[in-house]
Amino acid sequence: MYLYPKPDYKDEKRVTVKLQKYWDYIRKDIPFASERSIQPSEMESIWENCFIVKADNSCKKEDYQFKYLGQNIIKAYGEDLTGKTLAKIVATEASHLADKYELVLARKRPVANEGELHISKTAVMKYRQILLPLGDDGVNITAILGGMSYKIVENEKKQPFFLRFRGKK
Repeated sequence: MYLYPKPDYKDEKRVTVKLQKYWDYIRKDIPFASERSIQPSEMESIWENCFIVKADNSCKKEDYQFKYLGQNIIKAYGEDLTGKTLAKIVATEASHLADKYELVLARKRPVANEGELHISKTAVMKYRQILLPLGDDGVNITAILGGMSYKIVENEKKQPFFLRFRGKK
């Protein structure tokens, strides 16, 4: 019998890497893990940066529904979207999220990405996330486990190009 060692997070800082290691641990030798195998107590250090989205091949873009949102994800979105679908989110990133979820469904593999969202005239959210397929039979995806880290950065007014290379005054 092959035993799968618990992931060691001691030296890892990135939420996305920790979550992928955990997902690999719980899925063992099948294509993807089941939602039932997720144990929040085994990933306490990152659970508040995780989310679960109901997703399957019958979903339309607006049908993806948030089943769980960690406190740090709620903070990032500015509200608790648990139980809500993407259709209920009035934000430009909702379409972007659906595209990433569809990519996971099509590939049946993890999808990692990073980027920035302009959340106000003066602030940008820089984020890194991973989306991992979940399902009970290793064939059909029923949900997506996601993990995201982010930071809010205030936009700095850029100097004209010709002034950037001058000495500081």
